[in-house]
Amino acid sequence: MGLAVLSTASHREALRSIGRHLAARRRELALTQEQLGRRIGVSQFQVSEWEHGKRDLRTSTLIRLACALGLELRIECVGAPPRGAVPLAARG
Repeated sequence: MGLAVLSTASHREALRSIGRHLAARRRELALTQEQLGRRIGVSQFQVSEWEHGKRDLRTSTLIRLACALGLELRIECVGAPPRGAVPLAARG
């Protein structure tokens, strides 16, 4: 199982989608929000906020959540790069 955010989704809808996936996986593992929070060092309230799409997640938090829940985390950047952008591979 993995988390995915579609490029066409609004930011808020993307957060809600991630939250639904997190909650579903947490329930599959029979964990409470409090137990998950303890595993990654945050409060039950914080977990609830993420699951309801009310708060942004840092990349480092997504990584901790994915590890705690046994999920694959895949971040994809799609679409054309902004004008004048230099590909990462070309940077020295």
